[in-house]
Amino acid sequence: VDLGFSRLEFTWHGRRKGELIWERLDHGVANYEWMARFPTGRVQHLHCYTSDHRPLLLSLDSNGERQRW
Repeated sequence: VDLGFSRLEFTWHGRRKGELIWERLDHGVANYEWMARFPTGRVQHLHCYTSDHRPLLLSLDSNGERQRW
């Protein structure tokens, strides 16, 4: 299952015949068991400065509090 994302829409950019192309090529995925264990898991697309791919950040809690397992 695709985890979706927040922040920036596209994860890759490049050029073809002089045109700038933006695509969402990179995805965070999980199975239903993982999603049940980490229900607040989410993916953010971060800014990139030296690559044509944006890094993905996987967060396991939505409120910033540490989880105790």
